[in-house]
Amino acid sequence: MNDKIKSIIAASISTKQALLANDIMISLIDDCSNIITQAFKNGNKVLFCGNGGSAADAQHLAAEFSGRFYTDREALPAEALHCNTSYITAVANDYSYDVIYSRMINGIGKPGDILIGLSTSGNSKNIVEAFKTAKTKNMITVGLTGESGGILKHISDYLLNVPSNDTPPPNSGVAYYDWTYYLSVSRRKIFWIMHKDCIILAGGLGTRLQSVVNDRPKCMADINGKPFLYYVCQHLMKFHFCKIVFSVGYQKDMIIDYVTSHRDEFRFAFDFAEENEPLGTGGAILNAMPYSDTEDFFVINGDTFFDINLDQMVQAQQEKMADCTIALKKMEKADRYGIVHMNDDQFITGFEEKKSGSSGYINGGVYCLFRNSFLNIPFPQKFSFEKDYLEKYINERDMLGFVQDKYFIDIGIPEDYQKAQMDLPNFFDV
Repeated sequence: MNDKIKSIIAASISTKQALLANDIMISLIDDCSNIITQAFKNGNKVLFCGNGGSAADAQHLAAEFSGRFYTDREALPAEALHCNTSYITAVANDYSYDVIYSRMINGIGKPGDILIGLSTSGNSKNIVEAFKTAKTKNMITVGLTGESGGILKHISDYLLNVPSNDTPPPNSGVAYYDWTYYLSVSRRKIFWIMHKDCIILAGGLGTRLQSVVNDRPKCMADINGKPFLYYVCQHLMKFHFCKIVFSVGYQKDMIIDYVTSHRDEFRFAFDFAEENEPLGTGGAILNAMPYSDTEDFFVINGDTFFDINLDQMVQAQQEKMADCTIALKKMEKADRYGIVHMNDDQFITGFEEKKSGSSGYINGGVYCLFRNSFLNIPFPQKFSFEKDYLEKYINERDMLGFVQDKYFIDIGIPEDYQKAQMDLPNFFDV
């Protein structure tokens, strides 16, 4: 019996290893996650169907979309088609078991919806008929099958055929276990796009700016009649963030009052992580993290505006499996900043202290962090994110550089504060 157990586990491992080595299949899975994401964005739904153990897997996957997967978020429209037993038994009795899914697809399927069918053989009659009907409704079909693919191989828009046909009764063996597991990896990406959180470090005093702005936090400095924070938040709204956490300390009431009184201007939920004493940039992030629950989350300096594509940034992080991604800007005159060095794969190899006459890539004050990796470090309550995380753990964490040649400004000095007065209103309707 022990040998039998070991052989079953070994078969599952072997299947996963085969998937891991198949770059074409991994790329195809990524494509499927993209089309599912786009369907949700377009207001479409995802439908699942299967038989026996495959029905159980279909129900499991649908539940992860419409319920909770890792994080709290809005429900996503997904359904397993076999869950209405009155319908299933009536149609099977009055018509045929072969049409239980196709008939429902004909009733509720819409153009742009996605149908995912699970069938080890790829020949399950009711799944095949459902796919045919889905085609007439201009739906997108994804087949999850065993190695051969069967009929579904020829009629699916996307076929994910796991390299196994091991399906002991009741039709729920290695193949479906592996698809349930493997698709869950893609769901991290899907759920990021549908649920994005950002922490804004808004508690800075702004010592160098005191000569022109001495009565408020830097992020509340007036830029053409609007606080600098307004422009930062407007940029975030372009990428449909669900929640913004404002990390506040110095004159925090000013920030809280502004955000709450202007809630109609911002299409996102928000919360405030308050510091009773200065915690440093790293301590501020840790203090704010309980207010967000996404696996990958952004951190942005409240006195910096960097007009980069944040969706592309997190996509780069996930494709490279990075622990932290830093937005970088190439500057010919970088005297105010340190220089960031990268290798040919865009991973960061070192940080150089600021010095006169330097040029190169600078830290743009925008970060994407992988939660679990960050929390695995035993940080003190107060610490510097730049010194005590980025520089200290550069050899223990995969840190990716994300370079974009976009507009960048840091209002930390009077000259750039004045420049922002002219530049930033051009980005938005102010």
